[in-house]
Order: sequence, then structure tokens, then C-alpha cells
Amino acid sequence: MAMKQLQLQYGGMQHGHQAAHVRMAADGPDFTAICDRIAEQLHAAKITQGTIPRELYEATAGELMNAVFSGLGDRKTFAYEDPNNLLVAYLRQNIYAFSAAKSLKEMQVFNDLMIGDDGKIKPFTQFRNDVTKAGKVFNITHLKTDYDTALASTQIAQSFNEFADEDIIEVRSTGAENVCPVCGGLNGFTRPKSATIWATLCPPFHPNCNCKLIPGVERNIKKHTDPKQMLKDAGVKPYFQSNPAISKVVFEKDYPYMDGLRRKSLNWQNGYNMQSLDRIYIDRWPTAKTVDTKAAANKWWAEQAGTAKGSFYAKDCFGSVLSFDNGFRNHVFEQNNEFRYLYVQNTIDIIADPDEVWSNKGADGKLRTVYLKYYDDFPYSIMVDDLQAFTLTRHRLSKKGEINATAVNNLRSGTLLFRK
Repeated sequence: MAMKQLQLQYGGMQHGHQAAHVRMAADGPDFTAICDRIAEQLHAAKITQGTIPRELYEATAGELMNAVFSGLGDRKTFAYEDPNNLLVAYLRQNIYAFSAAKSLKEMQVFNDLMIGDDGKIKPFTQFRNDVTKAGKVFNITHLKTDYDTALASTQIAQSFNEFADEDIIEVRSTGAENVCPVCGGLNGFTRPKSATIWATLCPPFHPNCNCKLIPGVERNIKKHTDPKQMLKDAGVKPYFQSNPAISKVVFEKDYPYMDGLRRKSLNWQNGYNMQSLDRIYIDRWPTAKTVDTKAAANKWWAEQAGTAKGSFYAKDCFGSVLSFDNGFRNHVFEQNNEFRYLYVQNTIDIIADPDEVWSNKGADGKLRTVYLKYYDDFPYSIMVDDLQAFTLTRHRLSKKGEINATAVNNLRSGTLLFRK
């Protein structure tokens, strides 16, 4: 039953232009070996259902992020003002969330495969072989589809952003002699970039979709057409009725596997199965830098920003460029009584060499990212909205002089982007 359900999970998602986008590297992760190790752990009861295997999760996300970078011309770093700088940050959060959801589903299928028709646990060799078969569906067949979707979505997002606000845009299907039914019904659709319909009618329209956005002309705008009806008639799935340049999302919430995240709250303990702070602080950690006076802190800031109240940019561990402006400086230097300026010299170190990075979408739709670093006295964090840093915190209970474990553990939740 598990394998049958797995095959149905992507049912109806295949269309024309098969595998046109696939460029997954031949020397990528060895998913067969990864699944073998998971099978061993499951059979020996060393890993439980509901746990996201780190190796599988990171390998899946890594392949899909490669698709994003490929779609952006194999670039990973952009200037702060470049729309791709923010686009990559949003796509990373979405891709890691999807990879978590997919890994959870994969573990569920593997776990179900352990029990034979007789209700007993299968011998290890039989179980491992079944896991290998299921793993190939997840990590070859389905991953190629997901890779193509990430690649095409990124290419379309970049293409859409390159049009000027006053431009007219046309949907153009490639390979017009053999256009699939979905694309055929939308080929030639033309509207000004300012038209709100682009938020829902935009390639890719299905997996392996080769449709592009090209410059259009006003005479091709058919004002009497109903775009929403066109989407319905073409049979575009709801999770392909979006514009990745506007939503900054590849895998919408109703894309296969993503529904699993709506029923599960992930954090350091639930899902990711990470170490507690007590265990983390058994190990030795580097010493945080400190200054003795506010004047020394202001001097450091001026060295980074050029002036006492200026701004500066710095790259994080992913290569994204973050902004540290006077609002951040005010919050750290003036708007609290915790003397946070005494350790402001750690700012760049925390984002460039963190121990954990977590990310979530806020109620306002903004991306909230937390860079967490463990020093020998306390954990420190920098919080960022979109790409704008707004606070630096040393997580210390002021009255007791102990780690504020409640605050730190609250930060260790959502989508895990990185851990050492």
C-alpha cells in the first residue's frame, strides 16, 4: 500500500516536454547510500517516525538550491539592491521547508514498509531492498520533477523581474509543433506587466513546462478573454497558479508533500531531533569579542559604516548580502538597557559563521531569519526581516546570569536552513 500511495502522490503531474530542464549533476548525493543508512537505523529502532534525517534533508535541499542557482546563471551572490538577493533568500526558505516535508513523507513510507503482509517486521535485507525501491521514486523520479520545477520557476522569476513596469509581456510555449494541452491553451496570452492576473497566470504551468515570458505587443492583448477561465480550461493545478517573482515561492502550500507541514510544528526537538542547550554547552565554544565602552563600540561601527550613524552591508553564510543600518545601530546601542553594544563586534561573525540558521514567514509575509551562534558564555543571535538586520541579542537571564534557554529554544523553530 505504501508504494502505491507513493506513486499516486505525483499522479497527474506529468505533461509534455519531458525532462527538458533536468540538469542534476551526475556526481550529486548518493541517495541510495543515504537510504541504506536510514534503513539500517529504522530497522535497529535508532530513528523514529517523525524525525527528519539530516543527511536526506540536506541532500534534497542542496539539489533543489542548485536548481535555483542554475536558473540564476550559476550565481549565488548578488548586490543588496538586486532583486535576486531577496528572491534567493525567500526561495531558500521555501525549498528547505519543502525538503523537510518531503523527508517526513519519505520516512513515513519507509516506516510502513517495515511491516510485512503477515504483520511482522521484515528481515533487514528485504526491508532494505524495499526502501531502495521507494527511495528511487522519491529521490530520482520525483526529485527530477521537483528540480525542474525549481529551475523553471527561478528562470521565470528572473525573467519577470527584468521587464520594466510599463512593458507588455506574452506567454510563449516552446516546441509549438508539440505543445501539451495545458500550455496550448495559454500560449500567446498577453497583458501589461502591471496586470494583476500575472500573480496567478504565469509559467511554469506544470512540471517540465518550457513556457517562457517574452516581450509582447499591445495588439495581441485580447481584452475579452477571461484569464481565470483560461486557467480552468487548461487544467492548471492550483499549486501552479502563481508567479514565483511575486510570491517568491517554488512549492506552494498545496504542492505534493507540503500539506504535511500544516499538521506539524517543527523545532530543534520535534522533527529535527537536535541537541538540547544543556548538551550543546558540554562542548567548548569560542569566546565572544567585547569592548569596554560605548565609545569603542561607536568606533567599530564607524569603521564598518564609514560614519557614526551610517549603514553597512555584510554577507551571511549563504552569500546573501544583509543590511545593517542606523535602525539596527539604534536598537543595539540606544533602545535597551542591556548594553548590547559591548558585544557588537561579533555581528559579522554571527551571520558569516553561525551554528544554526532558522527561518519563518511572519504574519506580514516577511521573511524572519535568525542567525544563532554559541559562544563560551551565552548564545548570541541576530534577527533579520527580509534582508534587514534589526537586533542583536546575548541570551542571558540578567538576574540569574544563566542562559535564557526559553528564549533560545523559541528561536530554534520553523525551517532549519543550516546547522554545523
